[in-house]
Amino acid sequence: MPSFVQCVRDKIDKLAKQHKRLAFSDKINQNVVVCKANYKLPQTIQPIPAVTYIEKSLYTGEYADMNPEEFSVIQAIASKENVKWWHRIKDRKGFCINGFINHYPDFMVYTDKGNVVLVEYKGADRDGSDSQAKAELGRIWADNAGQKYKYFMVFLKDGDAVQGALKIDAFLNTIEKL
Repeated sequence: MPSFVQCVRDKIDKLAKQHKRLAFSDKINQNVVVCKANYKLPQTIQPIPAVTYIEKSLYTGEYADMNPEEFSVIQAIASKENVKWWHRIKDRKGFCINGFINHYPDFMVYTDKGNVVLVEYKGADRDGSDSQAKAELGRIWADNAGQKYKYFMVFLKDGDAVQGALKIDAFLNTIEKL
């Protein structure tokens, strides 16, 4: 049973998160917060350890901090004819969607039609405690970034657990058209 102090801390954290989400939503609706293109992919990266055998990587090597499910997802994405390149976003160091939380999607994908697709993969090993917030922020980003920018939260199974998330097969069908 949690202590009284822990219960108070948990309640304060919950209220603070609610306040951040509502304040961010208000500022988006009032055009106070706007999406600006201010991220630039680095010329080179030096990931250690590196993965070099998945086709269409943007760099010579990509960060190898992927679990087996993430490997299979990016291999399936890279196998699509219309995918020009993909990049593994390094958690807490690469591209970030900044809002009521900071969200580092797993992958950035670029298609032949010029679409930038951010992919957040949620496997069976994830508890999903922050999935709804990440999906919501991803949708807000995509809605405000422009027509060529897309965000998808992808599940191996049970994608309906998070509003707007897709199961892997539906996502792969969608990315083929982008």
